[in-house]
Amino acid sequence: MMLVRAIGQPHKLYTRDPNAPHMNDSGKAACRLPSGHPEAFFEAFANVYRAAYDAMALRATGQPFEPVHTIYPNVNDGVEGMYFIQQAVASSADNGAWLPLKHERARR
Repeated sequence: MMLVRAIGQPHKLYTRDPNAPHMNDSGKAACRLPSGHPEAFFEAFANVYRAAYDAMALRATGQPFEPVHTIYPNVNDGVEGMYFIQQAVASSADNGAWLPLKHERARR
């Protein structure tokens, strides 16, 4: 729930409800439970699975999809994890030297 207060205007209360008139398509897709129900765990995994499925469906039909900036783990995350291990081993072999941990394919 979000309460918006603007000077000289009545307060506005926005609730998480997929049927509310203020909801956009992204908001509706992210809300599967009616307002008042606990959502965090259920919604988090549902959103990840939905995004991954949508990308797989697009790829299967030859349509373009976002391969890097996704809400689900992708190959770039695996590359970054392996790079971390590689750098840890290299640092150990070099008497604990500080080495960069950010791979060029890292998201951030």
